[in-house]
Amino acid sequence: MPDPLRTEILIAPGFVPTELAAALDCLRIANRVSGREHFKWAIVSANGKSSVTSLGGMEVTAVPVAKAATSPDLLIIPGGSGISDCLRDVLPRLHRVNHRGGCALAMSDAARALLVAGMTERAAVHWETRAVLEEEGLAPNCVPVIFLREGKLVTSAGMASAYDALITLIAEFCSPQVAGTVARILLLERFRIGSAEQPQGVSNMPNLPDGPLRAALALMEMNTEEPISTHTIARSIMVSTRQMERLFARYLGTSPNKYYRQIRLHKARILIEGSKLSLSQVALACGFESHSHFSRVFKNRYGVTPYDVRSRLLHQ
Repeated sequence: MPDPLRTEILIAPGFVPTELAAALDCLRIANRVSGREHFKWAIVSANGKSSVTSLGGMEVTAVPVAKAATSPDLLIIPGGSGISDCLRDVLPRLHRVNHRGGCALAMSDAARALLVAGMTERAAVHWETRAVLEEEGLAPNCVPVIFLREGKLVTSAGMASAYDALITLIAEFCSPQVAGTVARILLLERFRIGSAEQPQGVSNMPNLPDGPLRAALALMEMNTEEPISTHTIARSIMVSTRQMERLFARYLGTSPNKYYRQIRLHKARILIEGSKLSLSQVALACGFESHSHFSRVFKNRYGVTPYDVRSRLLHQ
């Protein structure tokens, strides 16, 4: 009987619990349904601590990276807010896995971090991250699919797409039959191929009617740095301003102007949390000419100021 595939799940502070859970459940169920230990895994902390706290405050016991076993056959790196700060410990691990002919799966923020570090020319990253990559000049290298394989490196948009990437790897390392059984046990009607496009932005929300409303939202999403007027949007989608206002009121419960501001504030929060831009630069990138106005409407929306959000991140 072949030896188990040595698998390491490498987590950093602020990791995404969904992605860790996806890895643990998929590997655990694969072992159970196949009747043998295909995967033998360890949770390893990238920051060298014996416990790591996730987004949301869940604490997980882990093996410090310095005490972990020799490089694994399969390296899984969930995303999270702290992964970029731990790259100096992650990259040597990744190099050793590559040198030994192993495989690595980097999810969401981890995929973005590897792209920024030049470890891959292209990566599948979560659609929200595109706003940060645009400011870093790397948006053309961001592929809007759920996961992407480049040789022995798989990058994934993370969140629910973590299951699709992991089940595909299980099909490779175990068998398609085992992978299919894992998907059924997880109550996944089907698992998506890597080239499936991510659902992106509010214009792709499934409960909206096709037509002018989606077109208006798409224009808003594409013009956050230099917002365009409601009249211009209405004319572009060939409806009257009043018709557009009725569509927004009926399906979104608000006015076009207020929803447009929400889109820009959502982008602002992503940039505050995920980029090194100054708060003044974030304000300009999201169409707010006055920093004081930006701070005021941001607090009205989220209950905290942009400075509060950035300060909290710096002291994590």
